[in-house]
Amino acid sequence: MLIKIIPKFRTRTIINKTIRRYWNKYQIEAVKMGEKLHKDIVSYVNANAKKRSGNTGNLARSINFEFSTLGKGGTIFWGIGNLNLLNQNAPQWYVLNYGKTVAGIRYIPNYGNFVPGYFSDGRPQSSKRGAGKASFYYRPNEASADRPGDIGGMYPKTPITPINYIQFGQQGLARRARYLLAKLKRQGTAV
Repeated sequence: MLIKIIPKFRTRTIINKTIRRYWNKYQIEAVKMGEKLHKDIVSYVNANAKKRSGNTGNLARSINFEFSTLGKGGTIFWGIGNLNLLNQNAPQWYVLNYGKTVAGIRYIPNYGNFVPGYFSDGRPQSSKRGAGKASFYYRPNEASADRPGDIGGMYPKTPITPINYIQFGQQGLARRARYLLAKLKRQGTAV
């Protein structure tokens, strides 16, 4: 026996009354959402920098917000973080987000080999390993600040701790998109 179900509504009618009717408003709200999300991601990166005094800010400055109106029917496209720009200005972006190399290997600075330089608060202290807040300055030919003539250094042993800013952005996008759709629905512009 064959049963045929005939819907009592037309999808095209629903779309014409909602999305198409308020398309420009939706697009404007979506761009605003992207701009706010971009600011949140940059703030998250800056707030989760492990070594604040040695943080160059290259990663935060390289995460950009781009949008384009080149789509059909007035569609606006936007994105956060241009891979070419990140690779050029902050090649460490992948390691800082995931804590490992592209090959999937946990990243230990200089792969555990000796790194010449000094900490902002003096010589390395094994008792502070992983818990210190001082920045390490790579200086292969300079003396440490507290001991002139002495070139110090360290053998890194612990992998970089990821800050997961991409995942933070994905969660923020999902949350903001749900909010935007609910807001438009409340205003009678169900999308």
